[in-house]
Amino acid sequence: MPIRVILTVAVHGTRADRSDIINQPEASTRSFEPLSPQDASFLAFEHDRCYMHVGVVGIFEGTSFRAGGGALDFEKLERYVLARLTGWQRTRQKLARTPLFRRPVWIDDRRFRPEQHMFRATIEAGSGEEALKRLASDVFSHPFDRKKPLWEAVLVDGLDDGNFAIIFKTHHAMIDGIAGMDFVGALLTADPTPAFDDAPLHRAAPPPSRLRLLLDDVTHYAAAPVKLLDGLRILATDGDARIDFRDRAYALVHVVVSGVRGTSPNPLSTYPIPRRTLDWAVADASGERAIRARLGGTRDDVTLAASTGAVRGFLRRRGVKLTRRLRIRAMVPVNLRTRAERGGTGNRVSTLVVALPVAETEARVHLERISETVARLKQVKQGLGGDVLAQMDQWTGTMAQSFGIWLAKYRRAYNLCITTIPGSPTALYALESKMIALYPLAPVFHKQLFNIAALTYAGTLHWGVHYAGEDADAAAEFVADLRTSFAELVAAAAAAPPRIRVVKPELIDDADLARAAVVE
Repeated sequence: MPIRVILTVAVHGTRADRSDIINQPEASTRSFEPLSPQDASFLAFEHDRCYMHVGVVGIFEGTSFRAGGGALDFEKLERYVLARLTGWQRTRQKLARTPLFRRPVWIDDRRFRPEQHMFRATIEAGSGEEALKRLASDVFSHPFDRKKPLWEAVLVDGLDDGNFAIIFKTHHAMIDGIAGMDFVGALLTADPTPAFDDAPLHRAAPPPSRLRLLLDDVTHYAAAPVKLLDGLRILATDGDARIDFRDRAYALVHVVVSGVRGTSPNPLSTYPIPRRTLDWAVADASGERAIRARLGGTRDDVTLAASTGAVRGFLRRRGVKLTRRLRIRAMVPVNLRTRAERGGTGNRVSTLVVALPVAETEARVHLERISETVARLKQVKQGLGGDVLAQMDQWTGTMAQSFGIWLAKYRRAYNLCITTIPGSPTALYALESKMIALYPLAPVFHKQLFNIAALTYAGTLHWGVHYAGEDADAAAEFVADLRTSFAELVAAAAAAPPRIRVVKPELIDDADLARAAVVE
């Protein structure tokens, strides 16, 4: 069914008058902020067929945003979104470059206009979520204009039961999965609220001078020898620092050797096309809890196991012979953000590269093999290797990130990305409109076709599948296989006896010795 898209000014009437005032200069403690090496790497990863978009599709009840005639009150919704974004300065900042080393920095966009980032769309009544998927695919099929802040929101009317949706897209240089959930939390509230205050007038900081950026370049790299000497001094005097250095060096070697070895040639390692196809699915989160309780593994392990079944189906449909010699790997982001760092922007992740046992036929065996592999990778602390590469860019400019791109693109270090994002255990609200679904979407990297993201929200497991291949039906087939694989894991868990976890007596006091064996 057709999709009717209306791109309009997001601020109307008196609000349009205020948008001219939003950007008046005000005093700022700092007029620019350099991107971290990891954030900058996502700019380097991007090219004309490889978009570094992350985002979500949220579906809401229409309770608070329906006008008298039943139509969605777009203006009220736009004002609400703008008001909730007030605390996220990055949404009003754009990229600039330092003059000497071309390092990217964030500066306030003095020409920021909300209407350039919030759009309206109406899908034909009765076309439902399939039309929403096609619209979201259109949104994710276009790169950002890097001369403006790197985000946009599409407000969608026309869903069944009077519901509406928000398709939110931003650049990976601006946010990671954990920060993305903090961002969603900033847009919404834990309890329904009847009203909101309009966004206060914002005055942009003046742009930094070319001389100021030049001085920052010089001082950044002039400080490198001092930092190096300080690091060597710490290594010479601190035993714990030497142990940490050894662990990081070993992890880096492990990552490099694994990456250089590469993966087997297969249809997953194909150059993406500009057109994106998005699909999604849901399941009861109690099934995931039952899998972990009866079969073991973490949330990441369960996501990887379910995804293995879907990858296996994709390869079989394309005639790939599934043997144990076939090397298929997934890149799995690992959160490094501490509790104190929650609420910030940017990226704080490392990665594990996990072999997927696609030759195995049973979903339960997928989970067992993956749990063993992840435990082994954690034992050698492979996740530190990616963190070391990110830190190296503080000394080497873009050398480490260029090496990472080379591994991903030419050595096929991994074939797809699979990520698990912790979501809110309880429902969230836009005013009194309950969010009833939240589908995460993460980017497809060089010479790859898929990214799978899983998120648990309000007792429901949501999967978002981002596909960048020519066969648009492949995304729906992949999602169907994902559902089947997860259902097989749930069935295996139901048939398995309860696991017994033995607690070592020395870890508990005498009063608890009788409870040393705990049935999960």
